[in-house]
Amino acid sequence: MAFFQLTRQTLKSNTILRIGRTPSLYSRCYRTGLTPPLAVNEIGNSSLVSALRCTAGIHPFAPLRNARTVQTETAPDPEKNVITIPPNLKFDPECVSTPYYGIEEIHLPAADNDDDDNKDANETPRVDTTTTPRHFDATTRPKPPTAIPLPHRLKVPILDFSPTVTAPPVEIGTIHLSPTLFGRDPVRTDLIHRVIIYQRNKKRGKRTAKTKNISEVSGSGRKVRPQKGQGRARAGHKRPPHWRGGARAHGPRGIVQDYTTKLNKKVRRAGLCHALSQKLLEGNLFVVGTLEVGTYKTKEVGAIFDAFDVSGKYGTSCYVLDEVVQEEEEKESVAGVHAYVKVGARNLPNVKVVNQIAANVYDIIKHEKIIISLSALTALEKRLGED
Repeated sequence: MAFFQLTRQTLKSNTILRIGRTPSLYSRCYRTGLTPPLAVNEIGNSSLVSALRCTAGIHPFAPLRNARTVQTETAPDPEKNVITIPPNLKFDPECVSTPYYGIEEIHLPAADNDDDDNKDANETPRVDTTTTPRHFDATTRPKPPTAIPLPHRLKVPILDFSPTVTAPPVEIGTIHLSPTLFGRDPVRTDLIHRVIIYQRNKKRGKRTAKTKNISEVSGSGRKVRPQKGQGRARAGHKRPPHWRGGARAHGPRGIVQDYTTKLNKKVRRAGLCHALSQKLLEGNLFVVGTLEVGTYKTKEVGAIFDAFDVSGKYGTSCYVLDEVVQEEEEKESVAGVHAYVKVGARNLPNVKVVNQIAANVYDIIKHEKIIISLSALTALEKRLGED
């Protein structure tokens, strides 16, 4: 029976369908001549391919290259919450992309076999993964991460950022963020994309490169060697493009090429607010009391960032925003930030410390985490909250 000729009445009947060479619905996965017999009970409104694969205990999107016969004469009991990987499918449960990631593997008792009586009782049984299916407990599947809904998301803790901080950082207070800056919902990824393209084009700037053509390269038109008699290739003057020191074929001619684009100021500010809202939605935005660490040693400053799981060998990237207010100008500062954290973090990988006036969408999206001081947060809300 052809694959497309299976009627709905045939699928609804409790029969065993043995399909021979299946036409390639998805040629990448189904181009094989060894299709296992499948037990079909109730298909409902689901697609034919997914229903057949799910009934056989196979993930709907799993590849079936060189598939072997899988015995599925009886439907599994749903009360047991057991997921089985057939032996013909090769999955690594440690891979995040597989549907078995994070699920605990269980060992079900094997069926009795007459050949096992002849074996030594003290011998350690060996599990052949090529012929033995693997079983997993579906109740141990981890729950997907969920975000805190608004407006509760805007209430964030103020963390300690000092040389005595420990992991996890100590909460020293709470603050309610501005919904204009950090409460954009839904997050407009199209605006973020437009602002990033605008920034990259602006950084590219203008191109004024110019190369010399064959008439501008220094050198005479004298023939460099005789036409015949030396066994070498014939050549004329010494300025051809394929010679060292020669001209450049089809090179830039000095015409100014402007790659910059225009974007409205309100769109750029909206993109910055949506980028900050996205970081708060991810849980990667941390508010600290102050960035005055009191030391410029990279080792000590790096230990503070380690408490936030930033930098180091296995840490993530971080974008630090700071602001030195007028009352603190007498203290040492560099480019509007505290000098100690600026100098101490200069040699830390994937850590960038800037003033809040330099906050941009490209750097916010590029770095995984954001650490912002209270003074920088106040300045940001005053500068962007007016819109």
